[in-house]
Amino acid sequence: MSRMSPSVEQAAPSLGLPDATSFLPAGSRVVRIGSLSMTFNLHDLISALLILLVILLAVCASLMLGSTHLSLSQVWQAILGEGSPAHQLLTMQIRLPRIAAGLVVGACLGAAGCLLQGLARNRLATPDILGVHQGATLAVVIAMLAGAGSVLDTWWAAIIGASATLLGVLAFSGRFGSNGYRILVIGLGLTYLLRAMTEVLVTYLPLHEASAMYTWSIGTLLGRDYAIAAPAFFGLCLLLPVAVVLARQLTLLQFGEDTAASLGLNPERLKIAVVLTVAVLTALSVTVSGPINFIALMAPVTASFLARPDQTPVLRSSLLGALFVIVADTIGRIYSDVETPMGVIATMMGGPFLLAVILFQPQSRQGN
Repeated sequence: MSRMSPSVEQAAPSLGLPDATSFLPAGSRVVRIGSLSMTFNLHDLISALLILLVILLAVCASLMLGSTHLSLSQVWQAILGEGSPAHQLLTMQIRLPRIAAGLVVGACLGAAGCLLQGLARNRLATPDILGVHQGATLAVVIAMLAGAGSVLDTWWAAIIGASATLLGVLAFSGRFGSNGYRILVIGLGLTYLLRAMTEVLVTYLPLHEASAMYTWSIGTLLGRDYAIAAPAFFGLCLLLPVAVVLARQLTLLQFGEDTAASLGLNPERLKIAVVLTVAVLTALSVTVSGPINFIALMAPVTASFLARPDQTPVLRSSLLGALFVIVADTIGRIYSDVETPMGVIATMMGGPFLLAVILFQPQSRQGN
């Protein structure tokens, strides 16, 4: 939002001062509604619309493909309530709710990864690498042992575990962004420690709960429906606008904490806000599908190629996260005769992607 008053903007040319719009990035426009004004970038809109178009194509493919293949016309008839009852059941009661859950999970992970990478200024700083997934998983196991219910009933425990893990990383590593590799080492150490603790505690669960826990910990959308995804969806709707505001402040933080503080930003308060937002977004995704690796890495890195260097593209990262989850889940359903969990496919996709980020990224874009 512009801070320059209309009277100053009108007087600037007559005083020989440059117009405020001359400082905007290429393709940006100023939209004014009364006394309020905001910048609008055509490139950002076009790239977001292209991602939405690809998501739509991926959703159509996911509705068509699986153990039972449907044509596009059969899917369309099922959506309209026509066609055979079997096709309507498969499309409306099984595949479409699962796709909706996947979109929510991917959007949460994409936004969380973008915020965390922007805060740490390191592309490898993601919730799965820093142990946030394992912290949420450990908290869920502890809650189940305490009699809190099934995996899907303990979303509140996942939020507590994810928040505690990220705050621990922040406390042990010191200043985010000042020593990126220290953050990664501490995060990896916590990941293995929390994973070991989780595996020990799982042995104390009843056999049927331990089996469900194992399937959930791999990462899957099997059996997910609207009711399971609803809490994560409402949480995403509340936190995504917050993430956009935080992303703009993180862009200012790139110039250094001292410079940001001189411009009125409170870096410590921003860090805590980002950590809590990332923790809640990650926990919401974990409670729906279990821990999914590499989505929070791939989405922000891909979005950065569609954005300007000075941006923290949280919205496009969220869209790309949703896209990658749907693609991984669809591949898992057609990969073999027996369905492969979506988390396994995401790891297969993310492994080469991680190597590419490490080996082929220009040094100027890698961060610390």
